[in-house]
Amino acid sequence: MTKIYSQPTIAALRSNAPDGPHKWHVLRRVRVLLLLIIAISVTMPAMATHFRYGNLNWQPTSNPGEVKFSLTAAFRRTAYGNPNVGDIFTESTGATRLFFGDGTRTGTLQFRVTALSATDDYVIGEALHPGTTTPGVLHTYEGAGPYTEVGVSACCRISTALNRHDEDYNLLTTVTPLSGNASPVSSQIPIVSVTQGTASTFTVSANDPNGDGLRYRFATNSEAGGGSAPPGMTINPNSGVVTWNTVGLNTN
Repeated sequence: MTKIYSQPTIAALRSNAPDGPHKWHVLRRVRVLLLLIIAISVTMPAMATHFRYGNLNWQPTSNPGEVKFSLTAAFRRTAYGNPNVGDIFTESTGATRLFFGDGTRTGTLQFRVTALSATDDYVIGEALHPGTTTPGVLHTYEGAGPYTEVGVSACCRISTALNRHDEDYNLLTTVTPLSGNASPVSSQIPIVSVTQGTASTFTVSANDPNGDGLRYRFATNSEAGGGSAPPGMTINPNSGVVTWNTVGLNTN
């Protein structure tokens, strides 16, 4: 049982580009957004709306203009009839759809469960291409981009969070389909537990498929979908190490 804070969206941005200023400008706009749930270990019933966590990244395929999006998200398990690993469910509670930034979007997505926690009442799932059971959503762009505001914007975050509870959530990226580069990828776990009354640290797990260096930042309140970030939390822009001083933090 935990007291929950909703972590700011974390953006992992490329910081170096080997082939000139124009590439630098394009790559530093490409970002993968990660929503974390930070838990302080105190007793509280595990109740919520439905959204727990999300991670979105993309890579171009061998087909001109085509991009494959990988969307992983965690939702309240009981909202979908307690699916098990391998089961497929339609994310109809929040009507999660993927917007491509070119005026088109998917319908409500289906997810295949890859992990779950019955105790904490969540499932982690990977989005499937519409009408198939294949992980990853494919989309073909007509131009080079950049296409901005690509991703998911839906409702709602968990109700028991001390901040941003019941707020919208955003998982947004910028896509350059003809650049030959893929976005950074994160494998960060959805829930990180820290001890109340101490300064705790953890590192955001992320890498770049093209070998480019990464820089990290928290999203603004607007980018994150509203509300405010947990107090006393910082992230090192070069290493991705998150530091959170929970001394004196209100958990009522």
